[in-house]
Amino acid sequence: MRARELVGNGLFEGVSTRMLIYAARLVGSGKPARELLEAALIDPITDDPNVRATLRGLLSLIEAPA
Repeated sequence: MRARELVGNGLFEGVSTRMLIYAARLVGSGKPARELLEAALIDPITDDPNVRATLRGLLSLIEAPA
């Protein structure tokens, strides 16, 4: 599922291209990726704790080794 397809599933707006570029620049800075991705992609789009927990779970799936 694409990040933009999450709109309507607990979110009023999705992740914008600008947010994705900003997140990529932050990750390229060498700081812990998980913290940066949460700050750049998850926190700005919702303040609902349940939705945040779900999105953090999705982030964990992306980080999991194949």
